[in-house]
Amino acid sequence: MHNSDVIIFLFTKGGQSDGRGMEIEHIFSTPFLIWKSIMIFEEESDGRRYGSELILDELKNLEEHIKVAPVSVGDEEALLETIESQLVNFLSEYARVVPKDSRI
Repeated sequence: MHNSDVIIFLFTKGGQSDGRGMEIEHIFSTPFLIWKSIMIFEEESDGRRYGSELILDELKNLEEHIKVAPVSVGDEEALLETIESQLVNFLSEYARVVPKDSRI
């Protein structure tokens, strides 16, 4: 995770979130990893997110520091659009580095 450019966690209604606990705990306790993490949660129309209670509770403390995106349950097209838009937004936040010899 330390060498990755971006970390995406996907929480779905039918998925199991227990296996991701150690990785997410590590991210939550490592500020260097928080800024490059994106968490996408399937969400019911009433706003209920799918994910373990432990993760959802901890996320309340970090939500202003970590990127979180909701997607409607079972809407695969919206899920793909959400992933794509989150990645585009993430990349747009990087400063553009132009080589010294470049004439742009």
